[in-house]
This record gives sequence, C-alpha cells and structure tokens, in this order.
Amino acid sequence: MSKLKFALPTALILGLFAAFYFGVTQKQLDLTEVMKICVNKDRKSCQALWLTFAETPQGKEFLVKNSELCDQDKKKNCNVAGWVYAILNQFDKAQKFMAKSCFLGDSQGCTAL
Repeated sequence: MSKLKFALPTALILGLFAAFYFGVTQKQLDLTEVMKICVNKDRKSCQALWLTFAETPQGKEFLVKNSELCDQDKKKNCNVAGWVYAILNQFDKAQKFMAKSCFLGDSQGCTAL
C-alpha cells in the first residue's frame, strides 16, 4: 500500500508535467527534440513521445518521407519507418517495412522480424 501511495502522486506529477510540456510545446515539437528527449530515457517514455510526435504534422511528414525513401530502396529508411509503425501499433505496416529493410540487406530489419 505504501508503494501505491508514493507511485500515484509521482505519476500524477509526471503526467501533469508532460501535459504542460506537450501542451505548451506541441507546435514546436520536431524530430530533433524527440531525439534529444529520447536519449537516455526508458523505452516507454520514448514510445509515448513518438506517439505524441506522430500526431503532429511534422511527425506525419517524417513517416511519409521515410516510407517514400524506403520505396526508393533506401534500407535505413525502411527500418525507421518499420519501427515508427510498430510504435504506433500498426504491425502489418511495420512488418512490411522491416521485411523490405531485411531484403535490402539491413541486418537490423532481419532481426526485428
């Protein structure tokens, strides 16, 4: 019970901070900021940030650009698009891009499959 008493206020404070941060900076959030914030963060924090970023016009443009470059046989862009789709829980698209990445010789794409 004591862990819950500590965890709940901590989660509330962090949630309010995140809401304030993203509410104030939503228009200014770009890929550079996402990458800076994701460095040294745990995977769940990074995923949550990607989900927020993916809903912005810049995030959608980033995903479209990587998808288009993948169509031009750029293996690293296939890998990036695959990971972003996986974070967005669009696993059918993620698998498609990872498979193409693997086919183009990217070992990370093969490992992700």
